[in-house]
Amino acid sequence: MLAVVLGLPLGVVAALQRKTALGSAIMAIAFVGYATPNFVLAIAMILVFSFNLHWLPSSGDATALPLPTAAPAPAQPAPKPAASAPAPVKAKPKPVVAASRGGKYIIVDLSDQWLYAYEGDTLVYDAGVSTGKDGFNTPPGTFAVYAKLRSQTMEGNLGGEYYNVPNVPHVMYINGGVAIHGTYWHNQFGSGVRRSHGCINLPLGAAAWVYEWAPMGTPVTVRW
Repeated sequence: MLAVVLGLPLGVVAALQRKTALGSAIMAIAFVGYATPNFVLAIAMILVFSFNLHWLPSSGDATALPLPTAAPAPAQPAPKPAASAPAPVKAKPKPVVAASRGGKYIIVDLSDQWLYAYEGDTLVYDAGVSTGKDGFNTPPGTFAVYAKLRSQTMEGNLGGEYYNVPNVPHVMYINGGVAIHGTYWHNQFGSGVRRSHGCINLPLGAAAWVYEWAPMGTPVTVRW
């Protein structure tokens, strides 16, 4: 392509200017170009038109090579999810400090909603309870077991509320109509929920144990 673009016009000029210095110079350049190997001419043209004049690419197509880019930073590990906090569990209350005494006795703590059975200064058994709800609060005081019934249907009308509960197990009366007994109609012992009409509700197994353990006349202290 370059030979056609340059050679044809120069040949015409050389033909028209055969006896002039210009024509002689063109002929001399043509002979040198013809005698020079192609690879030498190619290198010379690359040096002139590519590196010096920057008119043509040195090789290949004219697409610029992409600039080197920095290597991407290593991905940071995803943070571990925070461990979920465990659900709060109501702790078993510490045993109350009982006054030194001999024999068997029972303490019912209205604040903890818990019953403690002692022999002397030794705690031998404890269990959660549910005492009288507001308006039917279990009275505090020092009492004693004065009646025991293995099963009883409890019926009455207190504060305008009628109740009839058949087959209440392991009933131990301590103060008028207030009794410690087993309870099968709820399971909210030791939770702080007070469900009764004044009695001291115990789980069925706990009521059976206390009933067999405590004889008539066992002292019972109900306190805050």
